[in-house]
Amino acid sequence: MGLRLHPDVRWCIAGGRIVLFDLRADRCFCLHDTVDAAFQRLTHSPALPDIDIASLQPLLARGILSACPELVTLPPQDSLPTVQTSALDVPLPAASRLASVEAWATQIQAGVKLSYFPFLRILNIIKRRKGRRAMQAFQTSGDLPRDLSAYLRSRRAISVQDKCLRTSVGLIDFLARRDCFPCLVIGVRMYPFASHAWVQDGLMVLNDTVDQVAPYTPIVVI
Repeated sequence: MGLRLHPDVRWCIAGGRIVLFDLRADRCFCLHDTVDAAFQRLTHSPALPDIDIASLQPLLARGILSACPELVTLPPQDSLPTVQTSALDVPLPAASRLASVEAWATQIQAGVKLSYFPFLRILNIIKRRKGRRAMQAFQTSGDLPRDLSAYLRSRRAISVQDKCLRTSVGLIDFLARRDCFPCLVIGVRMYPFASHAWVQDGLMVLNDTVDQVAPYTPIVVI
């Protein structure tokens, strides 16, 4: 018997432990020791002994894993190049007042979406939108650094508490209107357990510092 991971579940190894993100429930969690050990073996080989399959029963009961007749290789964890630079460290041009107002409104809209719509639905919208257009690095357009400047400066008008996901989703929406499609990244860390969101284009993080995102292992990359 093989085991298949639900397509709306992401995984990574952070601090030597398995972390799962169930996008259906918008829930990120670690595993108990025996379940963790069995899942780690699953990441290396789809052929598991009966004792490991028994250990993974809690994940089968919750629909994280499902049984299938054939052996199925676990999908790879989401990944992208390690951040090397930050847009916050690059001198940006002055932003227009119109772009600043639009950036502020986009952040408000992102907060409303995150409050009222399932997180999986928001991610699927981002994914479909990127699929319709070829990815373009923001450096290829002379206007986008100015727009990025407007967005970064507009954050000062927004409450800063727990804002990383809202500002990241907002920035993704803001740049999409300009035919720019960087990656929305959600990362996790252990000891203490925490999650964080940022926007990344190639080796550059657009809305955070290198030091801030470095401790986090990506678990969702859209």
